[in-house]
Amino acid sequence: MLSDVFGDPATIDETAHLVGEVRLIRTVSRAEAQRTTRFVRHGRA
Repeated sequence: MLSDVFGDPATIDETAHLVGEVRLIRTVSRAEAQRTTRFVRHGRA
């Protein structure tokens, strides 16, 4: 069970929140990378 690994439910919520933040950051940086690549391909850095 998750509770065996993480302990109390508050810790599970905190972990899930942090994981969500990391996913959001990754999604944003991926979008930024694609935008930058598009600019470079068109000759505008």
